[in-house]
Amino acid sequence: RLIVLSADEVFAKWAAMEQSEAFAEATGVISGARPPLTIGLALDGTRNTFTFYESPLGLTFNIGAAPVVVVELVPGGQAMRAGIKVGMVVTTVNGEDVSSASYDEIFRKLGEGIQNLRVPT
Repeated sequence: RLIVLSADEVFAKWAAMEQSEAFAEATGVISGARPPLTIGLALDGTRNTFTFYESPLGLTFNIGAAPVVVVELVPGGQAMRAGIKVGMVVTTVNGEDVSSASYDEIFRKLGEGIQNLRVPT
């Protein structure tokens, strides 16, 4: 399940939503858990924030160089269904600006966020 919201919308709604039994049932998130993974991506001057509740994300990034760029999408995967496009550049991870961060720092933050996601069974 993937919902596309701005980072501000995600964090503003998170506190109320995490207490909802319906939300917990739908996402597998329990009360007190960290927020889902949000990734800000930019392409041609347009910025969007994508929120993931499950892994795998269904996208591949370039390796070893910043900026971190989407280089491949899994056909039918979460990222493709959300409208993520090849060539988009990672600008934020969980609301934190990473546009000038190193490759290693961006991937560390992405990895931490992915660890919190539910894996569908």
